[in-house]
Amino acid sequence: MAKSDFSFTHPLRVRWSEIDQQAIVFNSHYLTYCDIGFTEYWRKSPLPSFVQMSGSGCEFFVKKAHLEYHQSAKFDDELDICVRCSRVGNSSMQITTEIYPIVRKTSPFRARMNSTDSLSVLDISILLK
Repeated sequence: MAKSDFSFTHPLRVRWSEIDQQAIVFNSHYLTYCDIGFTEYWRKSPLPSFVQMSGSGCEFFVKKAHLEYHQSAKFDDELDICVRCSRVGNSSMQITTEIYPIVRKTSPFRARMNSTDSLSVLDISILLK
């Protein structure tokens, strides 16, 4: 999916606690990045907050998460977390998240990164209770 297919993005900078000794993001952090993106996506929507929904007996559960890695993010990289709702069912919805590097022309390192390819793609199936 192209970055332009997403109407919502949330910026994030890779922090020291998220990298390994080679300064590459440890793979489990991509799920956290997607969770941050979804939380901000929901916050910007006109829908009730997670707290309000929980109070009315509606809760979110991740049923399945599929990650596909295309390239690594490194320490201090700036990323765009792109989120969209790709399917709504009777008691579930599917959220698609893609993470793209923010390419700065002033940085030779980041200029070499391909900004048209996502770092990772995550499809999450969420079951509503």
